Amino acid sequence: MKTLTCILFLLFLTTTAVHAQSDSLTDQAYQDMASKICTCVNANSKTVPVKLKAVIADAVNDGTDLGQAFVKYVEDNPKTGSNDLETLVKLSDAVTLCTEKLTEIYENAGSEDMQEMIVQKLVEKMVLEKGCSFAYSLVFLGMQEEK
Repeated sequence: MKTLTCILFLLFLTTTAVHAQSDSLTDQAYQDMASKICTCVNANSKTVPVKLKAVIADAVNDGTDLGQAFVKYVEDNPKTGSNDLETLVKLSDAVTLCTEKLTEIYENAGSEDMQEMIVQKLVEKMVLEKGCSFAYSLVFLGMQEEK
C-alpha cells in the first residue's frame, strides 16, 4: 500500500504542481489547484469506506506506518477489509483522469526546479480547504514516501 500512496502523490505532483514555477503562480492559483485536487479526490472517493479514510487520516495524524495500519484494518474487518483496500486502487485510476485535466491548465507555467516549494505551497492551501482532509492525507503520506 505504500506504493499506492506514493503513486497517488506522484500523480498529483507530476500532473499539477511540478509543471508550475512558483514565481508564475499566484496565491489564488495555488488555492484553485488545491480546490480542484480536493474536489477530484472527494468526487472519486465516495466508495472508499469512511472507516478506511479514518485509518489513513489517523496514520497521518499519529505518524503510524500506513502499511501496518492497513494490515490492522484488514484484520479488524476480515470480511470486507481486502475489498475496501481495492477501492484505493480504483481511486488512483479516477484521480489520474482528473489530474490530466489539471495538467492541461498548469503544464506551461514553468519548470520543475522549484518542485519542493511548489508542493509545500499547494499542501498549505489544502490544509485550509474545507472538506479536503482525505485528499490532504493522501498527499501528505505521499510526501513522506518521497523523503
